[in-house]
Amino acid sequence: MKSKLQVNKLLASIPGGNPITKMNKVTTSDDVIKPKLSNDEQYRIDILTKMKARISQQTRK
Repeated sequence: MKSKLQVNKLLASIPGGNPITKMNKVTTSDDVIKPKLSNDEQYRIDILTKMKARISQQTRK
């Protein structure tokens, strides 16, 4: 089981920064602009969300 701290450390260790925090950056304009993610970043996010889901399932048990 990984703790939240370990998950955050794992996210921080990803080259190119944490893509999740990139997505969550607040935009100043009124209309929400989705950041354009490269395929590489999108792939990385998909893996991270799957890992997060797996970790949260493990912690629930």
